[in-house]
Amino acid sequence: MIIQVLYDGTNWTARDYNNASNVFASVVCASFTLRAIEASGENDSTTAGYATVEVVNISVPVSLNAAHYLLNYTYNSTLGLCSEVYGNSGNSLNYAGQVFWICSDNLLAYYALKQYDENVSNRIADTLRAYAKIYSFPTDSNGLPISYKHEAILGDVLPLGMPCNPGNNANGPFYYYELKNESSIVIGTEVNNGTSWNTWVSYADELAWQGLSFMNQNRTAEALACYNSMMSLWDGHGFADTNAQLNGYYETYKLALAIILRQRLNLPKPYQESTMEDILAACQGSDGGIATGYNKNWSTSGHIENTETTALVVIANV
Repeated sequence: MIIQVLYDGTNWTARDYNNASNVFASVVCASFTLRAIEASGENDSTTAGYATVEVVNISVPVSLNAAHYLLNYTYNSTLGLCSEVYGNSGNSLNYAGQVFWICSDNLLAYYALKQYDENVSNRIADTLRAYAKIYSFPTDSNGLPISYKHEAILGDVLPLGMPCNPGNNANGPFYYYELKNESSIVIGTEVNNGTSWNTWVSYADELAWQGLSFMNQNRTAEALACYNSMMSLWDGHGFADTNAQLNGYYETYKLALAIILRQRLNLPKPYQESTMEDILAACQGSDGGIATGYNKNWSTSGHIENTETTALVVIANV
C-alpha cells in the first residue's frame, strides 16, 4: 500500500496515494501510517509538506481495521446508519434486504466512531435522535435512544440496578420496525423491559453491562465483583456461560466487553486478555469486520461479521 502523508505544520493526515477519496486511508489510516513513518525515521518534519511512503510489514490494530469495516462497509450515508451486516443476507431477521438497528448496533457504532470519524459519528447520533423523537423511544439525557442495556457503555445507568430481562416472548425485549418505501430496508430497535431476573450472573455479557452501569455510579466494588464473576466463566478459549453451553460456540463480543470493563476499572491487564486479543484478531475478516462467534479452534465458520460485535471491538481499542 502506498500512502501519501501530509503535514500542515500542526497535524498529520494520510490518504491512499492511488485513491485520494479512500475513506479508510484519509480518516483511519493516519495513526498506523505515522507509526510507519516513525519506524523509517521520517517523523522529524517541522514544516508543512508531504511525504510518500510505502507501508510494508506493519501490524494494524484490530480495532483500526474494525473501524474501517464500519465506515466503508456497513455505514449508509443516505440513511446515516450502519446496517447490521454488509449486504442483503445474513441479518438476524432473515430479511431479504438490509436491516438497520437503532439499538444496539448504531448506538454502539456512534460511540465507537467518535475517535475515527467525528462527522460520521455525529451524523449517526443525529439520526438516532430523530428516530427517538418520531417514535417516542426512551432516551438518555443526551436525547439518544436507549435499550435499557447497551447505553451503559456510554456512561448511563441501567434501571433498577439490575440487568434487563432478555426473557421470552412474555417478558423479553420488544422491537419497533419500519419498512421504508419498498426499498428493501428495515429499521428496528431493541428495548428491554427493565425487569431483573435470577440467572443473569450466568451470562458473561449481562455481568459486563451491569459492571459498566455500576462504574457509572462510582460503585467500583460492585463493578469489580461483576468483572471477577465474568472472568470466572473464562475457560481458556472464551466465556463458557449459559449461552456458550447451549449453543456450542463462543460469542466474540463478550471478549470485547470484558476488555472494556477491565479498562473502565483501571485494572492491570490480566494474562487471559492476550489470548482474547489473539482470538479477536483471528475472528477478523479481510474487510475488518469481526465474526460473531467461534469455536475452541478459533474457527469462525458459520458465523458472520456484524456491526454490533465490530463496534464493541473498536471501543475496546485492541
